Amino acid sequence: MSRQRILGSLVSAWGAVIVSQAVVTGSRSVASQMGLFFGLSIFVVGLFVALRKK
Repeated sequence: MSRQRILGSLVSAWGAVIVSQAVVTGSRSVASQMGLFFGLSIFVVGLFVALRKK
C-alpha cells in the first residue's frame, strides 16, 4: 500500500467522522450544515487522493 493511498483513506475516514457527528447532532443549525458540507468535501478529497492513479 502506497503512502498516498494510506493518507487518502485516513483523510476520507476523518471526513466520514465529521459527517457522522453532524448527522448525530442533527440540528438544522448553520454550524451543523457547514460541518456536513465540510466533512463531505474532506471525504471526497480523501477518496480522490486514495484512488487517483499516478
